Amino acid sequence: MASIISRWINKVDVNCNFSYLRELYLPYKFQLLLRGSRDGFTPKRFHELCDGKPYTVTFIKVKGAEEIIGGYDPSKWESSGEKTNEALYCGSKNGPDFADIILWAHNESTDYTSLVCKKRHHEKSIRDAEGNFTMDDYEVFQILKR
Repeated sequence: MASIISRWINKVDVNCNFSYLRELYLPYKFQLLLRGSRDGFTPKRFHELCDGKPYTVTFIKVKGAEEIIGGYDPSKWESSGEKTNEALYCGSKNGPDFADIILWAHNESTDYTSLVCKKRHHEKSIRDAEGNFTMDDYEVFQILKR
């Protein structure tokens, strides 16, 4: 997975003639910032560990499905709730918002109670089923150049 994301960030042609090198393409280190099952599922904990960190990728394991979703954000996570021109958004009572996927909680100290997926900004739907869902776990990695 790290190799695929690295190639995507650097716009490396995955159909090159040197296919054996594709899996070795790792110019980045993926530093784990947060794992829900280890660090907790509250927005407060998310912001303590992730605010101010640029170049992150978030993975969400959907509960009851063989499905992992998420997204990449080159900008810094902030608690301010201000929207930027980037594809992702994050507010003080929320966690990552990937335009079509939002993690939401009643307040900053309660676990994420609702994750929502609705086609709003992307050309294709991120999930087959729209609406609320729950997660088994989620991870946020900061991507650092080696």
